[in-house]
Amino acid sequence: SVCMHEQGHCMTGALHKISSPYELVARNENKACRASFEKYLPPQELQRAMDSGYREPWQMADFFDLPEEDIKKALHYWTQCRGVKFD
Repeated sequence: SVCMHEQGHCMTGALHKISSPYELVARNENKACRASFEKYLPPQELQRAMDSGYREPWQMADFFDLPEEDIKKALHYWTQCRGVKFD
């Protein structure tokens, strides 16, 4: 999970100094999260888990071997931010 997120920083160049303004830090964290969801938890993979019977976030966390919070964030990103509808 941590490596997935940190790779999102590297893939997008969303890097900042510790002393950076909060706005920049928040923007870079958001970019890193989006990139990691797009690479590691795309809608097709989430749908595949759902089609396999993993419907609840805690079940999907087991399926992907990730923390439940990451699954919830990915589901929010895809459904609320990108308008993806899952069956």
